Amino acid sequence: MCTSLENITSTQQSQAADIERLKASASEHDSVSFKVAQYNILAGYLGDNRQPWFMYGVDLTQERRAAIMTKFYEKGPDGKYANAGWPKYVVGILSDEEMRAIEEVHESVFSWERRRPALLRVIEGWEADLISLVECDHYHSFFKPQLEQRGYGSVYKRRPRPSSDDGCAIFFRKGVFRLVASTALEFVDKYDPKTGQTYKDRVGLVALLEHVSGRRLTFISTHLARNPEDPTQTKSRAKQTAQLLKGLTDFADTHGALDEPALLAGDLNTTNIRQIADIARTVFELCRKPAHPFMFSAAAPPSLPTSVTTTRRMCIDYLFMQSSISVIEQAPMQSLSMSNPIPNAEHPSDHLPIVFTLAFRANATQLEHLARMWALVVLGSVTSDLADLLAHAQPIHTSDMTRAFAYFDAAGDGVLCPHALEAGLSSLGMPSRVGALTGAVEHLIGRAISVEAPLPFAEFEDAFLAAFLMQKQGFVESMRDAFAYFDSSGDGRLEHDELYASFRDACPFEVEQAHFTQMFNEIDANGDGTVSLDEFIHFLVKSQTSGRKSMLE
Repeated sequence: MCTSLENITSTQQSQAADIERLKASASEHDSVSFKVAQYNILAGYLGDNRQPWFMYGVDLTQERRAAIMTKFYEKGPDGKYANAGWPKYVVGILSDEEMRAIEEVHESVFSWERRRPALLRVIEGWEADLISLVECDHYHSFFKPQLEQRGYGSVYKRRPRPSSDDGCAIFFRKGVFRLVASTALEFVDKYDPKTGQTYKDRVGLVALLEHVSGRRLTFISTHLARNPEDPTQTKSRAKQTAQLLKGLTDFADTHGALDEPALLAGDLNTTNIRQIADIARTVFELCRKPAHPFMFSAAAPPSLPTSVTTTRRMCIDYLFMQSSISVIEQAPMQSLSMSNPIPNAEHPSDHLPIVFTLAFRANATQLEHLARMWALVVLGSVTSDLADLLAHAQPIHTSDMTRAFAYFDAAGDGVLCPHALEAGLSSLGMPSRVGALTGAVEHLIGRAISVEAPLPFAEFEDAFLAAFLMQKQGFVESMRDAFAYFDSSGDGRLEHDELYASFRDACPFEVEQAHFTQMFNEIDANGDGTVSLDEFIHFLVKSQTSGRKSMLE
C-alpha cells in the first residue's frame, strides 16, 4: 500500500469507500445481452396519404406542393383554417385523376386496417426484449392485448393535447425484464402567467427495469416536437429535452437508480441531436442543477435514414445509451430513396425501425473503458499521435471519474503510487506509455509523484481537466451549435440579456435573474461584459468535471 488510510482526509476516506464498493462489484456480473427496438409506427389517425406531406401516387413538383401547403395552412378572418378537409386544399391545383390516384394509394397502403397486421409482423420479427413504440395510438385496443399474448408487459402515456390520440409505449419481455417503477412526463411548451394556463403536447415515458441477471436499467421513450426541417422548432425540442433530463434525474434519484445505466429511444425529430443535447446540458450547468450522468456520457450508434418520404430522407430516430452499455450488433436496415418512399407494401410506417443487440458491460470492463479514456486524454497533453482517438472525447463526469480511478487503485487505499499507474496502463495494454503518462500527470498537477507523495483522487481529476482543456477542439466543435442557439444576434458573443432570454426559453427550472447574473459574471472570465465561445466552453468543461458530485453523494 502507498500510504495508510490514517493519512487520508475525511473526504478521501469517503472516496475510498466508494471505490471499494465499485471494485467489489466489478466482477459480480458477466456481460449480459438483450435486444432493443425503437419504432415510430405512424399513428392510425395520422396515416393519411391525402395529407400534403405525403400524396404518394402523383408526381408533384416543388412548386405545386408548396402551393398545396400554402392553401392547407391558409386561415380566414376568423382565425380558422379556410380549407380544412380533403380535397379543399388541392382543388384547382390537382386534377380529378390525380386526386383519385392519391385516394387509391391511401386505401391500398395507408389505411389502418391494412397497416395493422403488417406492423405486428414487423414487431414480431425483431424478437426484441425492450421496445419503444412512439406515435402509438390503438394502444389499449390493439398493441397492448396483442403483445401481452406474446409475453410482453407494458406502460403507456398518451399526449396531453386533446386532438392527439397517440403517445409513447414501452414494452418489455416478461421473464427477461421486470418492471420496478415507471413515470410519465408531460412537457410544458408554453406557460401563460396571466391566465396560469400551460400548453402541453409531447410526452416522455420512463421505466426502471430489472433484467433476469439482476442488472437494472432505466429505459426512456419519447417523441419530440415535429417538423425536423424547421429550425425554429429547435427551441421547443431543447426545452422538451431539458424537461426530460430533469424528469429522468428526479426519477432515478427517487428510486436509487442514478448508478444504473439509462437508454433513451425515440423519434427526436432532428438531424442535429447533439445540438439539442448540448443546449440542455448548458441549461443544467447554468442552473447549477444536478443531472443524471446520462446527460454527460450518452451516445448513439450511427444509423441509416429512418424517415423516408417524398419530401425528406433523414435519420431522426435514435437509441442513446451510456458507456456501461455496449453495442453487440445492429439489425440490417434497408437504404431507401425518396423515389420509393414509405409506407409502402413492404414497410407499414413512414419510419424504419432501429434494432440493436446490446449488452451490460461487465463492471470490470466498464472500469477499463473509463480508465482508458482518462489515460488517453492525459497522454494527449504530451503527444499528438492520439488526435484521432480523442477527436470526439467528452468530459468525464465526476461519477465516472470515480470509476476510472478505481481501475488504477488496485490497493484500494484511495491514492495512486507510480507503480499503480504503471500496473493500470499495463492492464490496458499500454505499457510503453508509462513514462509519458507519469510525466504528463506530474506536469499537469505541478509536482512529482512518489510512494511518499502519491496521487489522490482530487489531483487525478485535476490532471484530466487540465489535459482536456489543452486539447478541447473536438468538444468545441460539438458545442459550437449550442453556442449558436444562445447567440441569437449571431455576432459570436453572448451578452447578458441575450443569453438570459435563450436560457429561459429552454430552462425547466425557476431561476432568479440575480442568480443568473452571478453565473454570467463567472462565465465572463475577462470581465468585458460578453461571453466568447472559448469562455463558454471553458466554463462548461470545468463545471462538468468539477468536484460536485450532484446526487451521487
